[in-house]
Amino acid sequence: MANLMAATPERADAAEESGDLDSAFRMWLEISSKSQTSKSYFQLARLALTLRKWQAAETALLRILEINPNLPLALGMLGALFLNRTDGGRANNLEAAKTWLLRSIETAKTAPTLCLLGTVYSHLSEKAKAQEAWWTAIEVDGQYEEAYFNLGILAAKDGNSERAENLLAKAIQIDPEYFSAHGRLAKLLRKQGRYPEAEREFRRCVEIDPSHYLSRLYLASVLAVLGRQVEAEYQFRKAIAIRPGKAVGMKLFASYLESLSRKDEADKLRARLAAMN
Repeated sequence: MANLMAATPERADAAEESGDLDSAFRMWLEISSKSQTSKSYFQLARLALTLRKWQAAETALLRILEINPNLPLALGMLGALFLNRTDGGRANNLEAAKTWLLRSIETAKTAPTLCLLGTVYSHLSEKAKAQEAWWTAIEVDGQYEEAYFNLGILAAKDGNSERAENLLAKAIQIDPEYFSAHGRLAKLLRKQGRYPEAEREFRRCVEIDPSHYLSRLYLASVLAVLGRQVEAEYQFRKAIAIRPGKAVGMKLFASYLESLSRKDEADKLRARLAAMN
């Protein structure tokens, strides 16, 4: 019913809080068309980005720049928009993202904007510039965990495991709930055969997000290597319960059961999977 009411900021906020983002978006579209203020355009752009309404977000942000041509936040949001948008050509979008982010940084250097710029450079295969942007983000804000995370991923890709581990650990030190950092560190440790440490990190992933399917499977596989059969089986079953129609978990669990000489159970699981397909 929200769309039948007169559009006001209070009603738009209430619609968003209730989860009705489409109604909130329509209200801010109406409000901004009447008020034509930076504040209303920001609200419209923010919701448009969330709803992946790329053109609406771009239009709202350009309206803000007509009012204030060098507003760093609007410039940075345009960079984020072109980094993430799925319409148009990917290469052109990345170049546009770079242009907007560089304009934003000329006005004000912030860690989030520098981190986004590093991500754009990474997508453009300009590794040195990506590293420079992420390290500059750390110079601006030494507690910006995403920059350490991105540098850790880059170090892992370069085969520098020790540096990658240190950078990922730093990101986790700053934010102990950083799910992606725990996951990446766990995979790095698993690859090195450091299974007890990998188990610790995968367990943290499961603690942070108990419904994460792949974390459960990775934890199960590590526990299996460590010979902890009861715990491994429990994690396999938990993963399958989360995604009962996903083949990879059922196949892995069937292979695990077979390795324990429980062929009948493995065959039943494979038959169940075949019936689902």
